[in-house]
Amino acid sequence: MKSPFPGMDPYLERHWGDVHSSIITFAKQALQPQLGGDLVARSEERVYIDDDEALRRQHRVRDVRVCECLAGRSNLVEVDLTRAGKREMLVQDFDIPDSKRGDYLVSVFRATVGKFGRREGYGLKLRERLPGIRIPLRAGDPDVVLDLQALIDQAYEAGAYGKTLDYNRDCDPSLPRDHERWADELLRAAGGRR
Repeated sequence: MKSPFPGMDPYLERHWGDVHSSIITFAKQALQPQLGGDLVARSEERVYIDDDEALRRQHRVRDVRVCECLAGRSNLVEVDLTRAGKREMLVQDFDIPDSKRGDYLVSVFRATVGKFGRREGYGLKLRERLPGIRIPLRAGDPDVVLDLQALIDQAYEAGAYGKTLDYNRDCDPSLPRDHERWADELLRAAGGRR
């Protein structure tokens, strides 16, 4: 069974640990065939980020990264498909024009663009299909595309959420009123809510 939502299913957030683990595995599997011979996709490996201004070393565990087998500057892609909590990403909502903001966020740092790199942010909307996002590789290599919607659809199916989610309950975290009305109409039309 497929999710009744056209994009991210907000009811999956209640089970984010399982969904997140699935997405990581499916992302690595989707990226690997698109990579060149000396690039590999890895998951749950440590990445260190040096901040020259503060002269401190930060430790982060990234979900999926593309590793260049030679030393070089590192691109970074972060995807936040949850609505609750504080976002701690390179690109923040305020970096994105109001008209482009959304319920979810993708942050991209292209280290190989210009002297200092380039930050990009993309707001993703609950009511829309999740897009394919461009994953930057090395300078001179074309981006590869990661289809976020395909990852969510795979996680939904692999977790048997069509059998276990109760769409008659309130969404947790709760939806804003306009989204709640839209979700109610969508779920009733799909037969997922009484």
